[in-house]
Amino acid sequence: MTEAANIAAVARGREEIAVQAARPDDRMAKAVAMFVFALGVGMLLAVFFWTKDWFESLARANQQWLKLPATPGQEPALTDYIPAFGAQALRAGLLFVLGYLASSVATKGAQLFAATGPSKSNPDAP
Repeated sequence: MTEAANIAAVARGREEIAVQAARPDDRMAKAVAMFVFALGVGMLLAVFFWTKDWFESLARANQQWLKLPATPGQEPALTDYIPAFGAQALRAGLLFVLGYLASSVATKGAQLFAATGPSKSNPDAP
């Protein structure tokens, strides 16, 4: 090796040491990222269980959840169905929004974990 190559290698080594020294410890960022991801997954599980319970309650009730205010012997009007269907549509919409928010939280946690970079024990990892 020539003297110029040695000087360049030493300078490159000093730059790498300076970059590693300036970079803060990523363990806390990784821990926060994993917590956010786990929180999002937990929220998704909660939404899945709420949805399962909702479908089971609809099946168990066997159409009794409509509870129409009709008198015996009289056919209920179409307007009697609107509040019951509206309530179920609102519940379905809320479950959809909660599922979307939960998946967004989990995605942000995964992105934050990816942004923290490789661990110090394996600096060559992508």
